[in-house]
Amino acid sequence: MFRLERCKTRAAYSAKPLQPLQLDLERVRVRFKPIAASSVALVLEVEGLNIAVHRDGEIIFQRGSDLKQMKKIAEEIYAFRK
Repeated sequence: MFRLERCKTRAAYSAKPLQPLQLDLERVRVRFKPIAASSVALVLEVEGLNIAVHRDGEIIFQRGSDLKQMKKIAEEIYAFRK
């Protein structure tokens, strides 16, 4: 389970897990083909959204407004927990 809400300081939405978790970024990388990567985060372009995925489970959606779309993508990413 996670919480999806608008960020207060920028035009983005943030998904955060309700309990601590670690994402398997290597599996996320294989599924989504990132446009940028580091050891702690990936930047993806999925369905027209720029998405920053952090190893600790935070997902930031830029340029998004479709909550249903963002929830679907977040659920797919959260399936790659360690």
